[in-house]
Amino acid sequence: MEKVWVEIQLPVALKVHGLRILRNGTTVTLKIFFKYEYELVKSPAEHFSGPIDLEEENYAPDVEDPKMKVTTIMLTSDLGLKEGPDIEKNPMHFKDNPDEFADAFARAWFKLLHRDMGPKSRYLGPEVPEKENLARSSA
Repeated sequence: MEKVWVEIQLPVALKVHGLRILRNGTTVTLKIFFKYEYELVKSPAEHFSGPIDLEEENYAPDVEDPKMKVTTIMLTSDLGLKEGPDIEKNPMHFKDNPDEFADAFARAWFKLLHRDMGPKSRYLGPEVPEKENLARSSA
């Protein structure tokens, strides 16, 4: 099965090794997310949190040099998904249902970016939605 990497370029101070979706049925980030406890790690922005006692196999490849391994980092806002009393249900559900997670992520990503893609007539490929996105406006 094909592996798909989602990479977002951010300023160096904000570089986060984030979401990795594997189309072979695993959501690696969610498994790591629920496996470890996290502590605040000093960064230039002081908004990151690192896992405690991270095992070697759970280090992520570096963005610039895939041969290097780096600590998996979660934003403190991500930890709210784990620590909040009611909100944990969705991440736990997605951890156990990776196909639903991939679908929800794809829909959310499309909803976020569809305005930058221009009119629907310019969309290409087999995954063009049949319905017009309801969030799209002429503004």
